[in-house]
Amino acid sequence: DGTVFETTEGRDAPITIVLTNMVPGVREGLQYVREGGIIKLWVPAALGFGSEERSGSGIPADSALLFEFTIHEVLDTVPEAPQP
Repeated sequence: DGTVFETTEGRDAPITIVLTNMVPGVREGLQYVREGGIIKLWVPAALGFGSEERSGSGIPADSALLFEFTIHEVLDTVPEAPQP
């Protein structure tokens, strides 16, 4: 229905995404894009959140998902959070 549940628009810098935290359809799709690339992924419910509603997101069960990613850099490890 066009509900936006995550976005980086309006941020001053890109974010780091940990693939193991992403739905299976995103993990699979991002393997096909290199640094500097842009990819749109249409993820069917079975490779997204499936038949479970994502708590607090307002995304109903069995929803197809659409993601768009611009890959700035591919890292082998997750960078450590800055120390306060």
